[in-house]
Amino acid sequence: MILLMFSTPFFTLPFIIITSMLIFAPLNMLYAQNKFARSLELSYRQTNGAKLTMFFTYIMQNFIFNLISDSLMLVLENYYYSYLVIETFIFAIKILATARLYALFYQILALRQPYRT
Repeated sequence: MILLMFSTPFFTLPFIIITSMLIFAPLNMLYAQNKFARSLELSYRQTNGAKLTMFFTYIMQNFIFNLISDSLMLVLENYYYSYLVIETFIFAIKILATARLYALFYQILALRQPYRT
């Protein structure tokens, strides 16, 4: 059991690395009309030097949303349906924020355009 607990992160590590390298491949195929192999190559080059930043940004974003959700679970312990409504709202905001972060990374890294507010 202890061996399983400590070895699980090592099994997911290659998945995280490969996913961070190929995160822009679908967008390159869709917007640039590239072939699959060319999209994978472009995605690898576009994320060069930013993989760790992207990973920690996603981790911190998930941490913040989970912290909010867990604190609301403690506050609304006796009001289960209220918690479900609020949890659904937080989940929708989390999905929209993740999509915005993904689009910002694509704009900054792949298109090499500075982010403007």
